[in-house]
Amino acid sequence: LTDRPFPYWDRIRSRDTGANAIYNSMQTEMSHRMRGGLTFDSAWTWAKNLSDANGPTSSGFSGETGGGRVADNFDRRADRGNVGPTRRHRWISTAVYELPFGKGKPFMANAHPILEGIGGGWRLSGILLVQTGQYLTATVGGGDPSGTGANNRGTQRPDAVHDGNLSNPTADVWFDRSAFVLPGPNTGRVESIRLQCCSDRAFRQRWRRDAGSSGNGEPFDGLRQGFSDPRAAAAQV
Repeated sequence: LTDRPFPYWDRIRSRDTGANAIYNSMQTEMSHRMRGGLTFDSAWTWAKNLSDANGPTSSGFSGETGGGRVADNFDRRADRGNVGPTRRHRWISTAVYELPFGKGKPFMANAHPILEGIGGGWRLSGILLVQTGQYLTATVGGGDPSGTGANNRGTQRPDAVHDGNLSNPTADVWFDRSAFVLPGPNTGRVESIRLQCCSDRAFRQRWRRDAGSSGNGEPFDGLRQGFSDPRAAAAQV
């Protein structure tokens, strides 16, 4: 049996405003006003941003602007997670220092106007940014393992079988790829049973009974040829 209310409908596309996001943060800022030629400002932010409409990329909100695909429209909370671009910790500091050379400064205050014009009035500034990493989402490229037509728009996610964090990640291998696998074949949910029972009599009345898909199984599409799809060349009668 299937939980789909309309099993013979291949796919139903809809767009609604049912997504939600919850953002919480805490900020701390320290400032040093101009004194001795130095201005300093330092700010730290702790933030947590949860949403059920995240995009697959870590540099934008593609799911929120282009329309994300939910895994279960009756359980939107299952798609809830950290928004990729929102860093958990972010510390940024800026400083501006007026070099002590030129008119009104400890050095070269009475220098020749040409020398003062060349060596005076300079400032030195810098910005320091320290932040935690972005949140990434593993995706499945090609095929349609879920049988929902998600490959036509949006992305699908693989199954997580164990922790993908590495003790010594590198730029080339940041996480353990074996922690994510394609969803297993939909074995046991692709059968189609059709029954017919009829009887003919020598009188004018005819009685006939037809039953189509009496098991109400999932009517998935035909045989898959893309081998990124775990259902490729798989079927059950």
